[in-house]
Amino acid sequence: MGGCATVVRGTHAPYRITSTPDGARVALSSGETCITPCVLDLPRANAFRVRVSKLGYITQTLEVTSKPSGAGAVGLLANGVIGGIAGVGADVDSGALRSLSPNPLVVKLERSAQPN
Repeated sequence: MGGCATVVRGTHAPYRITSTPDGARVALSSGETCITPCVLDLPRANAFRVRVSKLGYITQTLEVTSKPSGAGAVGLLANGVIGGIAGVGADVDSGALRSLSPNPLVVKLERSAQPN
């Protein structure tokens, strides 16, 4: 049986990326791409790098971490009572106890000094 946090929170989370200006190309080190503003469904347990670029602007590379979540901890405690050791293990393995940070990722692009 899946862990309580795994069932309630899931192993993936919507991850929102915005930029000023809109329309920037986003490439994640995990392979996903999109154009801002966008929302991707990403695993909670995996950290990654985000590269945001737009013609005429300085490209930015940012780190997104996966860290323990308060909501995940509540699910883990409930699972310890209801699901026992096996349920707790499932929550830990699934990544449901974690959250991506920052989320949303808000990027303010700066104009490039070099002409395009």
